[in-house]
Amino acid sequence: MKSNLFRVTLQQLYTLFTTNKINTNPAYQRDYVADTLKDWRENFIASIFKGNRIIPNIYAKCEDLEVATDESSRFQPITDKGLLSLSEIIDGQQRLKTIVAFLDDEFRLNNCVVIDYEKQTEYDISGMNWTEVVANFDNLEDYFLNYELNVAATYTDNLTEIFEMFFALNNLNQMTAQEKRNSIDTCIAGYVRNTARLNDNWKTNHYPIHDLFVRNQKSLKSEYTNLTFKKMAQDEMLAKLVSLVNGVGFEKGVGANVLDNLYKNKMYKNTFSLDKKVNKLLDKLYIMLQDKQYKKKINLGVILNLSIITLYLQNEKSIRVKNWHQVMDWFMSTHQRLSIVSDKQRLLGIEETNYHQKTRLASDSKGLEIRRQYLLNELDSCKGLVGVDTERVLNDKDFFELWLKADDGKGNKVCQTDDCSKTLRFDEAVKGHIKAHSEGGKTTPENTIVVCSECNKPRD
Repeated sequence: MKSNLFRVTLQQLYTLFTTNKINTNPAYQRDYVADTLKDWRENFIASIFKGNRIIPNIYAKCEDLEVATDESSRFQPITDKGLLSLSEIIDGQQRLKTIVAFLDDEFRLNNCVVIDYEKQTEYDISGMNWTEVVANFDNLEDYFLNYELNVAATYTDNLTEIFEMFFALNNLNQMTAQEKRNSIDTCIAGYVRNTARLNDNWKTNHYPIHDLFVRNQKSLKSEYTNLTFKKMAQDEMLAKLVSLVNGVGFEKGVGANVLDNLYKNKMYKNTFSLDKKVNKLLDKLYIMLQDKQYKKKINLGVILNLSIITLYLQNEKSIRVKNWHQVMDWFMSTHQRLSIVSDKQRLLGIEETNYHQKTRLASDSKGLEIRRQYLLNELDSCKGLVGVDTERVLNDKDFFELWLKADDGKGNKVCQTDDCSKTLRFDEAVKGHIKAHSEGGKTTPENTIVVCSECNKPRD
C-alpha cells in the first residue's frame, strides 16, 4: 500500500462528487448520517468559513501508482491526473457529503459570523444557505470554493488492505459492532452488505439487494418495517437472520460475540453456502410484510420472532403452509395477545409478560427458545396451515409450562430428579413420569416432571 498527501479544493471535491467520478459509499462504510446531526454539520461548514478548525485528512483510494508514489508532489495542490485517479472515499464521507449538501442548498447555517482580520470586517451569514451567502457576500464564494483539504491518495490492489485502513481510522470513533464486522473482507460480510444494502458484488459473487431491505432514500427508513436503517442496522438484522439459518443463533443466541465469531468462521471466508437458504427465509418474510399492514409494529424483536416461526414452518415436515398471509395475521394476533398483561397478573404485581420481556431483551439462546415455544404452543390456532397435529402441540404446551416452572432460582431450567439438576434447554428436556406408566401412571401434567435424557433412561 502506498499513499501520497495532496491539497484539494472544495470545488474540485464537489466536481468529483457531482460527476460521479468517485464512489463515496463503498461497501465497508455506513450511510450518510450527518443529515441527522444538525448542529454538527452546521458547525462543520461554519468552521470552514471561519478557518478556526484543522479538518482531518480525507482518505481516498487511488488507481494510479505513480500518483501515490511521486514524492515531489507531496503536500502540493493535486493535478488533474491525480484528481481523476481518485476512485473511492475510504474515510471522510460524512465531511464530503456535508460540503456537497451545503453547496446544493440542502440546509442553512445557524449562528455564523465570519471575521476578516485583514480588512477588520465581519460577515454575518447566520441563517443563510449557500446561494444566499454568494448573493450577499460574493467574496466568500471564492474563499469557500478554494478552501483546501488534505487528501491522502492511497494505492493498493489488495481490497483487504483498504478494509483494514478504514477499520484502523475509525476503530476509536464509536463504530457500531456491525460497522466493524462489515470492514472484514470475507464472503459472509460481502453477502450481508450487498443483500441488505449495496446491491453489488463480492469478488466474483453477485448478491443483489433483497426486496425486504428496500428503504426510503431520504429518511433511510425501511419500506416494510418500523426500522430506521442507519449505521448498518439492516446489515445487523440480516446477520442475525443468518445466525438463525446457520443454527448457531439457537445454540448460542444472536448477541454481538456470536455474530463476530460467525463472521470469523473460516468456512465463510471465501464462500457462503447458506445464501439460498437465507434468501428463502427473506422471500417468505417479504411475502408477509409487503402489504405494509403491520409495518408500524414490526421492530427488530418482532422480526426475529417472525423469522423463528417461519424457519420452523419451512423445516417441519408434518406441516404445510397453505397461506402465508394467514400465517402473518395469526402471528401478529398471537404476538399481541402474548404481550398483554392480564388483570390477574397485574394483581400479582406482574407488569410485563414473560414473552414480551424475552422479545424486548433476550438475545441469548434461552430467550430465543422461550420465544419460539410460546408461539409453537399457539400454532394449532393458525388457519393458514394444513396438517398440524393439534394434540402434539397441546401436549408440548403443557410441557412448556412445566419447563418454565423447573427453575433453579437463577433463571436456569433444570432436571427435576433429586440427584441431577442439570441445566436444560427446552429442546433438551424430556417428559418424565412421576409414577411410571408401567405402574399405571397417567400421561398428565400432574404426573409429569422435566428431566434430562440421562435421567429418563430405564434403571436396573
